[in-house]
Amino acid sequence: MKTKKNNWVKNPSRPQMILCTLVYFVSVVLLVLSMTDLFTENIFQGKYLLLYFVIIGATLATLKLHSNYWNLKTVVADGVKRFN
Repeated sequence: MKTKKNNWVKNPSRPQMILCTLVYFVSVVLLVLSMTDLFTENIFQGKYLLLYFVIIGATLATLKLHSNYWNLKTVVADGVKRFN
C-alpha cells in the first residue's frame, strides 16, 4: 500500500498561504512596473505577451493554493472529506 505524500501545495497552512499570496502580489506589481517602465508606457502591448502568460499562470497557481486551503479548512471543520 502506497502512502499519500502531503505537500504544502495540496495541504497549505495559513502562514504558507499568506506568504505565497504576498510573494504573488509583490511579483505581479514588480512585473507590471517593469513592463510599463514605471507606468510611462501602455501595459497592453504585444511584446509583453509572454509576461501576460506568466502573470496568468501565477494567478491560477495562487487561486489553486487558496482553493486547497479553503477545502482543507472545511474538511477539518466538518470532519467529512468532500473533495479528493
